[in-house]
Amino acid sequence: MDDKEVIASAIAELSTLFPMQCPMCSRTYHNFREWAQTAKPLEGTISYDAESGEFDEAEDLIGAAVLSNCPCGTTLSLDTKALKEETHRAILRWLKLKSEATGLHPRDILDNLRAQVREMLTANAQD
Repeated sequence: MDDKEVIASAIAELSTLFPMQCPMCSRTYHNFREWAQTAKPLEGTISYDAESGEFDEAEDLIGAAVLSNCPCGTTLSLDTKALKEETHRAILRWLKLKSEATGLHPRDILDNLRAQVREMLTANAQD
């Protein structure tokens, strides 16, 4: 998997988490694009599988979490439960290889990936 494939897979599969509603203000995010345009990202995208050092080698994957704040201030999360296991493992292999090649911490790579996904989603909204 290369960077573009990871981004495309993340967008396609995380899009299945929508619509999503804020439990505090009841704001509905109808789709991933609306989420990317509205919710304020918090730093520290975390892959528990990468943090454990097992990446895709774990028998049972733990997953990852991405946190953002709704305009009302409530912290909301997206997780990797929507990902097919095959896709999840492929992304973890990509993450491990990218971390080894660049010397960057997996969180930094995931934060950069997240920024690219948000940029792609919000740029497409301009079209």
